[in-house]
Amino acid sequence: MSATASEPVIASTPRDSDEELIVTFNPPLSLQRRGWIFEKLRQERISEIVDIGCGEGELITCLCNPPPWLPHKPQSTTPTLSSDPKLVSTTQQRINSFIHPKKIHAVDISSECLELAIQSTGPHSECSSDSDTYESIRWEPLDVTLWEGGFEIFNEEFVNVECIVSTEVIEHLPQQLLPEFAPMLLGVYHPHLLLITTPSYTFNSRFTAPDAPPHARRGYPDPTNRTNRLFRHSDHKFEWTIEEFESYCQEVAEEWGYEVEVSGVGKAVEVDEWGRDHQLGYATQVATFKRKEGEEYSRMRALKIQESGFLKQKLERRKEQKHLVTHHHTNHPKAGHPTTLEAISELIKSTMKDCKESPMSCHDLWFEKTVAIACGGWVETFMESVLADQELCLLESEESRWEDKEVKLIGYSPEDFLSRRFWPEDTPVYNDNYSRRRDQGSDDEGEYEGGDSSGESSTLVLETSSYQGEWNTSGWEKSETTWGEVAEDGWGSGWGGNEKWNESAWA
Repeated sequence: MSATASEPVIASTPRDSDEELIVTFNPPLSLQRRGWIFEKLRQERISEIVDIGCGEGELITCLCNPPPWLPHKPQSTTPTLSSDPKLVSTTQQRINSFIHPKKIHAVDISSECLELAIQSTGPHSECSSDSDTYESIRWEPLDVTLWEGGFEIFNEEFVNVECIVSTEVIEHLPQQLLPEFAPMLLGVYHPHLLLITTPSYTFNSRFTAPDAPPHARRGYPDPTNRTNRLFRHSDHKFEWTIEEFESYCQEVAEEWGYEVEVSGVGKAVEVDEWGRDHQLGYATQVATFKRKEGEEYSRMRALKIQESGFLKQKLERRKEQKHLVTHHHTNHPKAGHPTTLEAISELIKSTMKDCKESPMSCHDLWFEKTVAIACGGWVETFMESVLADQELCLLESEESRWEDKEVKLIGYSPEDFLSRRFWPEDTPVYNDNYSRRRDQGSDDEGEYEGGDSSGESSTLVLETSSYQGEWNTSGWEKSETTWGEVAEDGWGSGWGGNEKWNESAWA
């Protein structure tokens, strides 16, 4: 099988029918699965997660990255200004677009994998609350606990948890353990949400032409000898067809009082020349189990567990998952404790003057660490301080995200901020961007025509004699480097430049 993250290919014509077809996924299939999980966690506003079969901890490592702000402010702490429809419309949707985990548990049977998971999920010295970089700011505390052992070993910490995730695990279960999967996860633990993913055997036909001989398909024979199927991994004990997976999910959902939605992720970039793309579906099958609430269903689940003796047998064996470590990620001491609106607005104005920029995006203002800390991590407080100050103006725009909107310091123009030596003489793009900004709300006349550069650095421009990039509302973009290398004292080394953050698809 060939399934890589290479550049998209228009068609998938093999050299002859004895070869596998080119099948690529963009983004890689693992990231598409992870993105699906994160979207479900966001939709349900999950704050407590158990990862069954966490492996090396890729999923939980992403979840350890702190969101850039707190969830909504409590109603009692919000002044009357928050009823302004402009403030509500520019903050509500975006604030809800991040996951805010508070407690994470993860378990696996591999001690080697767990060692890597422990290393990647622990607090790091550079993330202390008094660090000078924005990425250090954690607004909410987080506990991450790792366990060693099989899912079939009872752990009381997992009972009634908000969400259990089990991605690419069930197909590895031996025949004697598969029947315990649903009773343990849906019966004993009965989470509000269960998310599982597994390969689709139906999709495997996509790797060869319809008339290809059996030897054209590379893979791994069924190790149980129950079928003549070829699997994608040597440790897979089975791979379900679309119909088999749907049947299993519907059966266990009905048995344990859950609603289930079955779908998939992962379509090949290439177009199948035999038109089988719709028929073969997705490379990965996914299922969302949502608990039916009510005393009736709670009693039903408890009675089934009691009558079957399932949990009693587990407890009598006296086996326990081994607790390896609990990481405590502490939040910033100023989280949830903003200063006054007047002090915040004065800080915003001084920041704009220091950065020599007006208007300035809410994004750039927020990711000046001192501004976010003064707001206590609450976006609403930031917006309230802007709307309350007569010298600040939130410019009208079509941007849907609050951080993409711009704040103008009334009575100041870029000419007041910028000396002629600030911009390199060979940077022609500023005129266009300045004109665009002026059209978006600036009533200042004139246009900066350029000038010479002394090569001196500033808060926004690094010392450099040759610049290969262009100016935009977020700051410098340089073709050869990442954000973290471009501006040490800006947001580049934090939110925008965090590789794990980008992969996690939080933003």
